[in-house]
Amino acid sequence: MSNRCLAALLGALMLLGCEPPPAPREEVSYDLESLPAQQRKVYPETAGGLFVCLADFEDAADGRRGFEQVESFSISPDGLAARHRFVVNITRTGAGAMEVSLPAGAGLVFTIPHFHNFTGYTLLSMSLYSRSVRDDLRVTLTTRGASWHSPPALLKPGWNTVMVDLQRLAGLQGFDITDVRTMRLAFTEASAAVEFNLDDIMLINNYRRIGRTAKGIAVIKGGLDYRISLPYHSQPLALAQQADGLWRFGGSQPVMQLAAGARLPTASGPEQLTLLGPRKVGLVEIVENNPIRLRLVNTWYFPTRPGEWLSLAVRQIRWENTFYPDGRWVTHVELNNAGGTKIGAVRIVLPQPVAWAGGVVSTRRTTKRFAGPVGRWNYLFSPPGEPGRTLQKNYLNPARVVKAIATEGKFAPGDADRDGFDESQ
Repeated sequence: MSNRCLAALLGALMLLGCEPPPAPREEVSYDLESLPAQQRKVYPETAGGLFVCLADFEDAADGRRGFEQVESFSISPDGLAARHRFVVNITRTGAGAMEVSLPAGAGLVFTIPHFHNFTGYTLLSMSLYSRSVRDDLRVTLTTRGASWHSPPALLKPGWNTVMVDLQRLAGLQGFDITDVRTMRLAFTEASAAVEFNLDDIMLINNYRRIGRTAKGIAVIKGGLDYRISLPYHSQPLALAQQADGLWRFGGSQPVMQLAAGARLPTASGPEQLTLLGPRKVGLVEIVENNPIRLRLVNTWYFPTRPGEWLSLAVRQIRWENTFYPDGRWVTHVELNNAGGTKIGAVRIVLPQPVAWAGGVVSTRRTTKRFAGPVGRWNYLFSPPGEPGRTLQKNYLNPARVVKAIATEGKFAPGDADRDGFDESQ
């Protein structure tokens, strides 16, 4: 039937007082992912599958509405010009979140409503939407008998996943991990109100093996820390965050000592970083993990002002570690002291002899006249026995490369001594 005939028929039916048949409806289906499915996509640490939400600001199956979860939060001390409310405009997952205006000197207190036993979980995770760069967010967890304060957390503009390693609480005297009552968020150096959004406060057990690593290498992550199994190492390396917020390799961690003049402390002395200032925050990244090698970067930032850590020019010590299946462990150390107090001398001390780029084998490397502001050092840890000695010899005296197609005067960034060989990896 033509469109003209159909229109005439409908007109005739209306004249007779008959209702025209309803137009056929197009079927509309909404394929919305469940909240747990969304969370697994957004939060990589949930890969193991064991997690529970303490607050997600979503409607629950038992009839509780998402906006009612805001009632579990308060701002302390009372009487300040503060605000926290349910919103749907900025959310990480689902339909709802909470918006907070937190005055300087105040804290947002979450009274945990139902799940107090954190046993079996390695991380407390939350999504926080920040309007600016910050490095002064601290989380405080409290039981009936004790409180624990986290190292400062780093925030970039936009959504951030803030994670607290619950393993830190295992040996804390008086802290009952089975009875955690409150969580407090505070920006310790804020001079004005801080605006942010909060979503998905979760407990996660993230203990798992990461990636498809090279033969003989395994990376296990639990909480925020890493355990790395390597060839020729009887025990895994533990890369763990310390109380000052920096990650270190325990007994295998190189000790860096800085001095204003040429006089350094004894080589057996402790780490000495006071010239870089009291503010410090750390960040660990796996930048390469494949059947060829593992590369892991551990950066120590020393900002002079809150939020400055995001700048590429901020003072820092960068440890780039490259691990190979034949037992080689190459470390590139870069000290950037731009804008800081003058450093006169630098010493790096290791627990075992290594081959330093430049032709020496020693447990230490000393630079008595540090020109600065940037210094770079490279060294190779090799396995024991004849294979290790061969690797060490090749590292100290690399074979000459004959240039077939190359540009004179061009060198790789890791070629510290300009011999055509990149000692950093």
